[in-house]
Amino acid sequence: MTVKLPQSDEAITNATGKGWDAWKAILDEWNAPAKSHTEIARYLSDTHGVPDWWAQGVTVGYERMIGRREAGQRNDGSYSASASKTIGVPMSAVHAALVDDAQRDQWLPAGSLSLRTQQVKSARFDEAETGLIVAFFLTAKVEKTAVQVQVDGLASADDADAWKAVWKTRLSDLATHLDNMS
Repeated sequence: MTVKLPQSDEAITNATGKGWDAWKAILDEWNAPAKSHTEIARYLSDTHGVPDWWAQGVTVGYERMIGRREAGQRNDGSYSASASKTIGVPMSAVHAALVDDAQRDQWLPAGSLSLRTQQVKSARFDEAETGLIVAFFLTAKVEKTAVQVQVDGLASADDADAWKAVWKTRLSDLATHLDNMS
């Protein structure tokens, strides 16, 4: 079975000075399987000078290599699903289509999301049927907007795959809605 690592060997080597095989050997020698996620990341940062973000990436990759975590699985054992799409309208139009109830009900089943919080580049919702939190993150590009949606707290990899498929379709519906408005 091939393990899906969070970054390529080249990316890890460029960022940390060592590739996956070297990090696995170092962490095995340190007895990392007996340590928590936090302890491993802290060890990488404090002892080996790995920047915090990369320390998290090496830790997640190592946990996948030793079978402690699957792709998409979070530290608490739950799973996440995400989907993304670049839409050919400004970020303000995408944000409005997310946070305005009337607009949102035009591209999603009416009442399926309830706004929890919003900022200029993000919005978080409660999903009506499950109570899960659905988070959107927006990145402005030249005359376009990259939209990422993430659902956390899922019970299994199969649930994550199902939610990813749902949100790929829904992001396409959002793009169609915005195209029809322009």
